Amino acid sequence: NDATEKADGTETRTCTVCKTETETRTKEGSKLPPSVVIQDTSKVFTDVKAGKWYTKAVDYCYSYGFIAGTTATEFGRDTNVTRGMFITILARIAGVDTGKTANKVATKFTDVKSGKYYTAAIKWANDNGIVSGTSETTFGPENAISRQDLCVMIVNYAKFMNIALAEKEAEIAFSDASKISKYARDAVKACQMADIVNGYAEGAGFEFRPKNTATRAEAAQILYVFHKTFMA
Repeated sequence: NDATEKADGTETRTCTVCKTETETRTKEGSKLPPSVVIQDTSKVFTDVKAGKWYTKAVDYCYSYGFIAGTTATEFGRDTNVTRGMFITILARIAGVDTGKTANKVATKFTDVKSGKYYTAAIKWANDNGIVSGTSETTFGPENAISRQDLCVMIVNYAKFMNIALAEKEAEIAFSDASKISKYARDAVKACQMADIVNGYAEGAGFEFRPKNTATRAEAAQILYVFHKTFMA
């Protein structure tokens, strides 16, 4: 049965010359297999269509086990990514144990309860300086992540993993740069110049729209570029 964001699943494989294997796939992904066959997720999820701008990214992230579906038959393409969801994905990519046992831990955040699918990931990320809270005592795990916070998490994760985000594009002078929070400006610039994120064409220029949220399809695209460019 398939894994979803809030339920573990199993995958059964039958080999004609050996034996049947059962592998547990955890809530938001799984450990990277030794070799990955990229699957066609348009045949797995009803809301993933072949040939769209997001299709290759969803295929990649799902096949690597970074992002599961919101159900067995839906990817949740247009659903907003939450802060808890995104940091769990990064933890999975890093190989952090976020299984049921690992999630039975306590954090300093009053709104992050023990046993949630994101608990271990948030504790790991906060302990290692990858992410902070929305206040001294709250994390906002169910809050939709903003584009600027997404960049901050990626840059902090890259630093923790000793990944150099090489400059691949010229800096864009976003027309709404003044709306980017001070704490996020360097991260937005780094992600844009690394070609991980882009802006929105607006008139003769580009907007970044830092406070906008990101959908799961958009997050898959960003993670696809980040992982394939700097980690694969």
